[in-house]
Amino acid sequence: MKIALWGCGAYGRTLYSLIRKYSSEAEITRVYDRKLAGKMIGEVPVYDPATVAADRKEGLFESMMITVQQEGSYRQIRKELEEQAIPLYTPGREEDMKEAALFPQAAADLQIGQAGYALYTLRDLRGMMISESSGIMYLFDENGFPLKEHWDAYGVTQPSTHRYDLPVTPRSRQPDVQHLAGSYCILTKLWAFNYSHFSFESLDCIQLLEEAGFTGYYVIPKKAPLEELLEIYGLPRERILTLADLIPGECYEFEKVFFPKLLENDRQHSAPVLKRAVKRIQQKLTLDPQRWPQRLYVRRIGSRKLMNGSELAKRYGMTEMIPEEHSLLEQMNYYYNAEVILSPHGANNANALYMREGSVLIETFGRNWVKYSYLPVLKEKKVFYLPVIEGPIMARFLPPDENEAKDYEIPQLHLDMAVEIADRLVGNIDKEK
Repeated sequence: MKIALWGCGAYGRTLYSLIRKYSSEAEITRVYDRKLAGKMIGEVPVYDPATVAADRKEGLFESMMITVQQEGSYRQIRKELEEQAIPLYTPGREEDMKEAALFPQAAADLQIGQAGYALYTLRDLRGMMISESSGIMYLFDENGFPLKEHWDAYGVTQPSTHRYDLPVTPRSRQPDVQHLAGSYCILTKLWAFNYSHFSFESLDCIQLLEEAGFTGYYVIPKKAPLEELLEIYGLPRERILTLADLIPGECYEFEKVFFPKLLENDRQHSAPVLKRAVKRIQQKLTLDPQRWPQRLYVRRIGSRKLMNGSELAKRYGMTEMIPEEHSLLEQMNYYYNAEVILSPHGANNANALYMREGSVLIETFGRNWVKYSYLPVLKEKKVFYLPVIEGPIMARFLPPDENEAKDYEIPQLHLDMAVEIADRLVGNIDKEK
């Protein structure tokens, strides 16, 4: 099959090399990139995507593989290709996905004994990353079948952007491997580079393994907040392996991999586990009302900002805090000390894990992005939760990618009521650690 690639940044160049090295079904005949048109990638010149439709009509390629890493760009390119009726190519397929129970199993010398979880102990599991910055390491067996649970850990109903990108498949030429002895827990899952996703979807795995006596290595994305989180949690640095310690395109074979899986993606089961992990972290925090404000507004500086937040925070007598201006430990202390927090939905609210019993989180949402991610664990911790949504709520009537990241404004009356409720609730807050 003659295929073309759209995108030849670092991600695209690595895929170009891997496809040429391992694919037994695809030949790269064209490469497109708006910014790099006119240059060369290997022996292939880079062309302007404006000619894509005409080139396919001439038979220069049959299908297109999108080789850009950024999610927004990927969606836009996919939309353009769909409008031109150009089929997409991916090396992997859904039918390749293989459940962990079917992989070679090693001796199960640890037991987690936690309701709602399974622990798989996989022998000679292989891993390969395309890009360190993606935060993803693809996991597969010696025949190229990917580990299904690595991709469905979060209840994703639609295939994620890069789910099938890895060219090592059951139909490909198999790679040479670099064997890594010892025991590993690989936490480079979908979206694991995000502090919030890692906190809620990997910290529980770490807690369960540490309780079970695991002494091996944790493989994580190379992101400073994640490393700082594990340092505060108390993991020694020598037990942490980041993707920066590994080589893109290299195939690693891990002697033994411990893979905890939250069954049915039910966060009611992970909530008590996270509560135990938080208790360990809270020992590093300081309760000091003279230093840390009790009424806090967390200002978001990325997309999905609460546009009138600063103005309303002054009305409610709240101290404004921008997470990016503070270390992770300081952010945790802000949340730990506050009695009432007003904050737009975002990764910063993973720090709501460290709020004390009886405190209140008022979380705001734009109408196109409403996700009650923190509700089960906040209920477990007895932290009150008040979601406030920009109205009217129309998200379920919009296409999935329709302006999800837009900024928004909450009517003052809605927040006035939420803050009044919060002030009544905090009368019973536990003042002790």
